[in-house]
Amino acid sequence: MIKGATAKVEKRKVQYRSFKNFDEAKFNEDVDQIPFHGAYVFDDVDDIYWAHELLLNDVINEHAPIKERTSKPRKPPYMNGELRRAVFKKRMLFNKFKRYKSSQAWELYRKQRNYVTRLKKASMRVYFFERCAGGPKSKDFWPTIKPFLSKKGSGGSSEILLSENENIISDQNEVCEVFNNFFVNVAKDIGNDTSIPKDLKLHPSIAKISENLPTDIPEFSFKEISVNDVEKIVSKFDTKKSTGVDNISAKVLKYCLKPISRALSNLINTSISLWPEGCPSNTPS
Repeated sequence: MIKGATAKVEKRKVQYRSFKNFDEAKFNEDVDQIPFHGAYVFDDVDDIYWAHELLLNDVINEHAPIKERTSKPRKPPYMNGELRRAVFKKRMLFNKFKRYKSSQAWELYRKQRNYVTRLKKASMRVYFFERCAGGPKSKDFWPTIKPFLSKKGSGGSSEILLSENENIISDQNEVCEVFNNFFVNVAKDIGNDTSIPKDLKLHPSIAKISENLPTDIPEFSFKEISVNDVEKIVSKFDTKKSTGVDNISAKVLKYCLKPISRALSNLINTSISLWPEGCPSNTPS
């Protein structure tokens, strides 16, 4: 059923990079001075990447430090000016009733409360109609309806009841044993099918696929990437995408594209050269 009010939005802490005092020219100058070549004392590419990330983040944090703010709770989407004023008046009348405890104050509050309820229902109807006129096919339908769905009746028992050999098993340890035995033995006969040839190349399906494959398939191999390639790829990054665990956003990379592109190309080419079947790479500068 539809509930009368949306769930309360809790305030939460949000981390963000502050560009308030950001100087792009000074930032590029400092990035250009980062000694990325020192990272290549390591033999493992993961360690080399870790050093790159650490050195770059030190400079980024100096120019665009990470700060924290408390997000503001969002108002219900159906809220309008008339409903907001009516809710404010309802709260005033309720506080007046708590102060005087008189029947007259209660009656004024009760009438205003009912008026707010009518306004809210009318506002919700308009909101639903405007957003969901296209029916279930509309992309706005489920995001609009979901916050208003009641969770009553959905909080059933967390215990699992299992029917096994016409017996109802309620003991949770026995239920776990039944599930465990099932999944342990479910695949025990796989590979024992005598209809499947031991040499899978002789299987009719595999043979049919092989017949239709082109004979001139080029062999896949990694190729080294140039500084110009890196610049083209990074310049196409979407700055609206969320930042990864390294806290280095696409926006920051675009700010320092020129000085960082050589370090990135060296890092990528080193990853390729350290791959067992990779192509040889020049020593990073």
